[in-house]
Amino acid sequence: VRPTQMFGHEDMLLNWFANMAEGVTKVVPLVDGGHALTQPVWVDDVARAINRIVDDPERFEGRRVDAFGPQDYSYAELARFVYDITGQEPRL
Repeated sequence: VRPTQMFGHEDMLLNWFANMAEGVTKVVPLVDGGHALTQPVWVDDVARAINRIVDDPERFEGRRVDAFGPQDYSYAELARFVYDITGQEPRL
């Protein structure tokens, strides 16, 4: 199973933005000006996929399962989402 960026309770993706905004400089560096895209996947969806594989290993034997969310988001969009929820106002 090869998941893309995962999000969920206490995840490393969305919490990274919040933690950077709490830092000394309050600056959040975004690669490519925040335009780079990702398709984050909900951690519970990845867990369900793993359960399906474990329940029917012959069906998935020798296969690679890529797990990704249903929509592309830029890192700038994800940052704005986090800061809207947390009320933080870092420099992007």
